[in-house]
Parts: sequence; structure tokens; C-alpha cells
Amino acid sequence: MPLDFSAFLPPYQNVELPSRGKFYKHNPALAEGKVNIREYCAQEESMLAQMNQQNVQQVLNNMIDNCLQGDAVSADELTTEDAFYLLVWLRANSYGPSYDISITCPFADCAHEDMYTINLSKLTVNYTTDEDPEEPLVVKLPKTGAEVEVKCMRRSMEIQAAKRTAHLKQIKNLHQGDVSDLLKRAYSISKVKMGNKETSDRLEIEELCLKYLPAADSLVIDQTVAKFEHGVDVNVEVTCHACSRQIFTVVPPGPEFFRPAQLTLEIEGEPALGNPDSEQVRATGRVIPEEHQSLGESEITGSA
Repeated sequence: MPLDFSAFLPPYQNVELPSRGKFYKHNPALAEGKVNIREYCAQEESMLAQMNQQNVQQVLNNMIDNCLQGDAVSADELTTEDAFYLLVWLRANSYGPSYDISITCPFADCAHEDMYTINLSKLTVNYTTDEDPEEPLVVKLPKTGAEVEVKCMRRSMEIQAAKRTAHLKQIKNLHQGDVSDLLKRAYSISKVKMGNKETSDRLEIEELCLKYLPAADSLVIDQTVAKFEHGVDVNVEVTCHACSRQIFTVVPPGPEFFRPAQLTLEIEGEPALGNPDSEQVRATGRVIPEEHQSLGESEITGSA
């Protein structure tokens, strides 16, 4: 009789999303704000091996879908922030929370470059506190007077924006500079209304955001998008190994993030993520710093 290896498949864990399900009113499977997800296994490693600059976003979506339990939840409909949280969760629980990044000291008299270890399990997670957030948000722009409907970015929209960015980069002399942030702004807009005329046409909204939108109006749109804020805070602080001054930086999700060179299930003697023996894990199963509980914040955890 052949060996049955199916028992080796990592168990599913119930994880709370940073959005707490508040942006999924039309999907009962997500409305509770929790999903069942398992760690990576060989299937996902084969996907990672095929990842390149052109397909990275779609591969990451496929990996999330593979690790989620059931067909009622798709990575495409997750908010960008919820999807990134799950990617951090997958990385930290599958390979360990230790993540090495190269940082150059920003002080001119030092400029020392070195490797620093970031503990992904200590990144702060901001949870939505609004019990009934409004979406889309309608805002009147100060310069043009146009009214725009702004939605919380979904993974499907982010992928479309990334594909459009790559396409425009291939068209020489069409646009100068990096248009990726401008396109993300365009894809967060679902409708533009000017007087008695309105449009939901993607190319028309794109043209507005890439060519004609005044800077003040762009800022107002970005501030409106920020009202949907939730997810993993990737800002970190480290001490320069050379001058001992504090360096503030962000955690970049590079190749080592998705497939580290070595296994790091423990950092400085701390239990691996999701270990119920950790003193920090309370009754909810989440790592919650006491000073953050009232702010709707937590840290990356093993389960909810």
C-alpha cells in the first residue's frame, strides 16, 4: 500500500483580517473578517520558482488562493492591505519571522551599509475600528470642483494597475517618470462627476489622473484613500551598527521575503509564530501589546 502523505499538509488556522471584514458586505464568507489559511508547502514553492518581475502579483494571488480553505474566498476580492497581511503571515509562519534586509545609514558622516534582521512577528497590525465604514467615499475636489467616488483598493485592482503600468512603460515617450502611483490612484476611483456629466470609464479616469489632475486634487484623493487605512505597518526602526544612531526605514518585500535562504523559526529564543506556549499570546490567540489594544492594533500572529 502506498504511503499517504496528505497528513503532512499544514493544518488550517483561523486568522483575523485587519479589515475585520468591514469591506466585504456582499460576501458572507468574508463579512466575519476571518479566514482559514495554512502555511506554504511544496505546491506553493513551485509557484515561487516561477515568479518573475512580470508575473509576481498574479503568482502571489495564486499562492494566497492555494493556501486559503474553500472556494468562497478569492485573493482578488481582498483589500490590498488584507492580502499583504496574509502574505506576511504566510512568510512568518512558513519559514520563520526573521527577515534580513540591507540598510545604508542615511547620515552622511556614516553611510555604513550592513545587514539587519527584522522580526516580522513584531510588525504592528492596524485593525479597522469603524464598525460600518462608508464605501465608496464621495469627495469634491478643491481645484476642479469634480466629484469623485473613491473605493478601498482591492487586489484585483492593484494587479490591473500593475499590468497597465508595465504596458505604459513599454510605450516609449508616452509618459515621463514613474506612473505606478498615479495609476494606483486612478484605479481607486470608480466614478468622476463634473456638472451633469459623469464617467466610470477606466481609460478616461486614467487620462485624468496621468495628465490633467491638479496636484491639490491628487492630494485630496490620496487623503480620502487613507481613510480606509488598515493592515501591516512596515515602518521599522533599527540602530546603525557603525554610529549607533537610529535609522527609520520600511520593510521591502524582496526575494528573501518570499523564499529565505535558511529556516528561522525562532528569534532570540522566542517561540515560533502561532505557538500557544508564548506568554504574549492571550485568550484570543493574538499577540496584542497592552498599549495598543485600545487603538485597534496588534502584531503579526499565528492565529486569531
